[in-house]
Amino acid sequence: MKKLVLLINLLLVALLFVFQIRANATEQNSNESSVITIADEIIMFGEGNNRWFTNQPILDDAEPDYEFKSTNPVQKYYRHEMIIDRYINEEKYGLFGIDSTNETHRLEPNAYLYDPISTGANGYVHISISTVAQFPDPDYIARDNDTLKMKNMYSDLAISGDSTKVGYGKILYRTGQVGETWGNWSYVDLEPFIDTNASLSFYGQQCVQIVVIYEVKEKAPTIFQSNKFYHVRGIYEFMIV
Repeated sequence: MKKLVLLINLLLVALLFVFQIRANATEQNSNESSVITIADEIIMFGEGNNRWFTNQPILDDAEPDYEFKSTNPVQKYYRHEMIIDRYINEEKYGLFGIDSTNETHRLEPNAYLYDPISTGANGYVHISISTVAQFPDPDYIARDNDTLKMKNMYSDLAISGDSTKVGYGKILYRTGQVGETWGNWSYVDLEPFIDTNASLSFYGQQCVQIVVIYEVKEKAPTIFQSNKFYHVRGIYEFMIV
């Protein structure tokens, strides 16, 4: 009996050891994924960039807390069999950057927060945000007033202790250095940028990441049907040299 108890204890210790190794590996991988990296090839502002796309890029289809769901294009729920038109998560607000060489570059969105940075700029960058596409049937599909609080977004975007609501959309941004982790998020409202074409400015050698988030509401055709809600996020990043 004593040998059996000893054997069981040894097995339990071994299992705990294996579990701890796996847990540490998972944590290490998670930490490594948040480290800022750059791609093997950097495209500088003004190099190989078409400022106008034939079709607007597809942004992330996100969960209600803005965690990644998929990169699939999302068609409207109602009436989609009658008319196939612009996707819900087609890029509606384009980001245009100009650097110290006076080169203008339209930023292309990434699918994931921790993709390597592949775009470079010189000296400083002024980012302007402009409307590049309309929502399908904008009379009944449009940005909605999202009541989710910034502190309740999923962990990679959440801002601890901030009870501000996402509202009609937010533009989050953060900076950091290659090989280090990103700094804290700051943000501005999406709403004022659309018609005034205001800009964000970044100076000096650093990496910059911008995330545009907003909720879209599709009104139901009748009172006997439910409104549909979608969540969109666009991720953009560049490095200033």
